[in-house]
Amino acid sequence: MFKLTDLPLPRPEGQLWALLHEESPKNMLAFSYASVMNLFNVTATIRQESHFPLTTQYLRSTKQLESRKFMKSVEEKDRWLHSASM
Repeated sequence: MFKLTDLPLPRPEGQLWALLHEESPKNMLAFSYASVMNLFNVTATIRQESHFPLTTQYLRSTKQLESRKFMKSVEEKDRWLHSASM
């Protein structure tokens, strides 16, 4: 498991650090803070602010973004939510 205390701070001059983190920031709360993310020269996370956002890494094509295959109406969602709370 990654721990911030494992980093050799301060980062040695001229050394490049890259971060690849595919999980939700909730699993590593420190990655939600700019002060931590700025320790790295290059970031690839699900955060939109990353140098290389991974939010669409598993898409095979733009057609998957446009597809309505798994889209549910608000009414369907509300019905499911109501039945799940009973």
